[in-house]
Amino acid sequence: MYQKKKQFEQMIIGLIDLMVIFICLLISGLIRYKTIEGFRDAANVKLTFWSVGVFHIALFYVIDIYKNFYHRNRFQEIALCAVYNLLLVALSTFVGFSMKQEVFTSRLVMGYFLLIDTAALFFTHIIIRNRARIFRFGERRKTSVLIMAESSQVREIVGKFCSSKEKGWQIAGIVLLDLTEVPAEMKNQLGGTVSIMPFHENSKEYLDFATNHVVDEVFVQMSDYGKSERILQMLIWEFEQMGVVVNVSLSMLQMNIGGSKQVYTIEEMPVMAFSSNLFDFRMVVIKRVIDVVGAIIGLVITFVVGLFLAPPLLLESPGPL
Repeated sequence: MYQKKKQFEQMIIGLIDLMVIFICLLISGLIRYKTIEGFRDAANVKLTFWSVGVFHIALFYVIDIYKNFYHRNRFQEIALCAVYNLLLVALSTFVGFSMKQEVFTSRLVMGYFLLIDTAALFFTHIIIRNRARIFRFGERRKTSVLIMAESSQVREIVGKFCSSKEKGWQIAGIVLLDLTEVPAEMKNQLGGTVSIMPFHENSKEYLDFATNHVVDEVFVQMSDYGKSERILQMLIWEFEQMGVVVNVSLSMLQMNIGGSKQVYTIEEMPVMAFSSNLFDFRMVVIKRVIDVVGAIIGLVITFVVGLFLAPPLLLESPGPL
């Protein structure tokens, strides 16, 4: 149920983005040609809008631009919007040339569109993610989360979820992994509004709670995953069978070490890599190609300039050039 809701929400955001794209494309044409009639007469407007719309839908599925929509920070968001628009403009322009249209659309229009749409999509996504705080609605759309952690970590975790600025969280309940009974003072600290239960592996009280209440995601944090590996595997398997997303915290790996961190797999084993720099081989190849092409262009320009400047310089001032 949660996955269907998530996919439906992504489709709605995709349709909103499509409307924003069309508006930005129209604004770009008006900036260049001043009037709608001028834009229509100077460019193949119909083909332009069709190609941009089709490629937006294609990119929706190919690069999965709405993955982790509520978990991206602002720098990741603006970078993704810029890359998306670069691909959109490149593909749409390629279609115009490949179909041998006499007039597809102005390069200046596409340049305006690239800048305007990148900014518009960025602010649109920020507004969507903060719609509950901005428009004072959307409380029913909050993501219900079940927190499973040790008693010493509960207050800090609850505080982080409650202070989220971009995603609305509704704490459905709390499971104390290190206690068999819930201390009375903990109930008082959390105001008595959140269901708190101890962890009993045999009684499965947490599963009964998740079955009878709305739980979209589960957040699990343990201080020692090595000793609790069997329990962790059991929790993930049980909630996966229910269709509930399980988020396992990696806070134990948050070491104060400079450099980059990356999560991936080695021989099907999940690892976190710590490195001063983690390079994408594809980006290194692209950078090398740009360096070589730039050097060749520079040499050609230097040769052409030298070819015309060398003779008069040698005539006017004898000696080495």
